[in-house]
Amino acid sequence: MLTKNSEERKHTPIVTGVLDYFPLAIAAVARVSFKGNEKHNPGEPLHWSRGKSTDHADCIGRHLADRDAIDEESGELHAAHIAWRALAYLELAEERRAGQSVTTANDGTPKDGDIYRIPDDALGTGAATTPQRYAYDPEATDYIELGKDGAEIVAQDGTRHPTRVPIEQIYRDIANGDLCRVLGKQTRTASNGNASTPPKRYTYDRLAKSYYEISKNRAIYVRKDGQKWEVPYLAHLLADIQKGTLLEVK
Repeated sequence: MLTKNSEERKHTPIVTGVLDYFPLAIAAVARVSFKGNEKHNPGEPLHWSRGKSTDHADCIGRHLADRDAIDEESGELHAAHIAWRALAYLELAEERRAGQSVTTANDGTPKDGDIYRIPDDALGTGAATTPQRYAYDPEATDYIELGKDGAEIVAQDGTRHPTRVPIEQIYRDIANGDLCRVLGKQTRTASNGNASTPPKRYTYDRLAKSYYEISKNRAIYVRKDGQKWEVPYLAHLLADIQKGTLLEVK
């Protein structure tokens, strides 16, 4: 983590020591981030979905082979992808160096120095609790089933195999909002047992059969097959409602 000591911060000149050194390179890396988010997380706020691609060293090697050429998919130099992957690798290495480790908490409140934070209900409570289901993409047909003994990938046909994503990464992606909770097709009732005010439905495309159910404190993505997913970017959706880009379904 960045130091809070004012004297030590003077020895970490982020602007004058990085941005001013490499303005064009940093801009290229930023474009790679933006285009990657558009590809892997369309319609979501810009964020790093850490669990979607973790083989940074191998990716650096692949891009090095074409380092002076343009990547056809992104339109950016392969060198820009090398820099992005190198920063990702370094970020994770610095986190390990700083000793940031898995931390369990029941209040769900992040604390200074915590990187891996398990939400209060990520694994449920009680020894016999049903494993929870998560996925990186609400349109995905497979998902990660997370239980107290580990995590598995469950394919559309029901077959299971161990996930290649480290369990620590899964916990962190849940905390960061990169993994969406699979809720199933049943609407959950309010905790007090009384009927709550039905959430309103919104969509970016009135012809689409999928939509968002949005209430004051929660956003649910409902696919056309009725499957429901709890999504973490409520503030972004509310902002789009205000801008008029997310339309209410009448």
